[in-house]
Amino acid sequence: MNTKLFHYRHSDGLLNKVNPVVKLLMLIILSLINSLLDDLFVIVFFIICVSAMALNRINFLSVLKQSVFFIIIGVVFFITSHSFFKMLRYYNMVLICIIFTYTTSVFDLSYSLTKYSLLRKTGKILSLTLIMIPLALDSFSQVILAYRSRNFSIIKHPFSSLTFIVINGTKKYIEKVSSFSDSLQSRLFQV
Repeated sequence: MNTKLFHYRHSDGLLNKVNPVVKLLMLIILSLINSLLDDLFVIVFFIICVSAMALNRINFLSVLKQSVFFIIIGVVFFITSHSFFKMLRYYNMVLICIIFTYTTSVFDLSYSLTKYSLLRKTGKILSLTLIMIPLALDSFSQVILAYRSRNFSIIKHPFSSLTFIVINGTKKYIEKVSSFSDSLQSRLFQV
């Protein structure tokens, strides 16, 4: 099954059934643990993250294919810091975030946060922010797919390709955000 990065997919997995606020707290705690672990335990933490992905039926190879950007950033961490473990800490953070967004519905998270009066505005702002990430990824992936389907080569003309992708991807993203904004206004959504 193909897994899209940073997209929620309904499933009957264990993490899908956990309260979204608890998952958000666990995300924060696991991030802190990841940054404070000794170097050898970072490898164990990476194995735990991959195991959590397997338990929730997240296709690791599909995630790996779509994570080229994050892999490149990790390699840059390795080159600049000469530390394999810093690179692995970064990959752990990416995996934790992928697991969180894959198993947590944005709407469930915002609804759970708005139950608490102190977090009502935070829940609304967080839900809007988390909704915009998949919108942006979808918009730009559609433009790239359309560009490739026309047999244009990104490598032969990198600047014109990049210009085409950025301009049309941004245009498509603005259209989606505009329609999303209209739908929120029709429901009298206020922050």
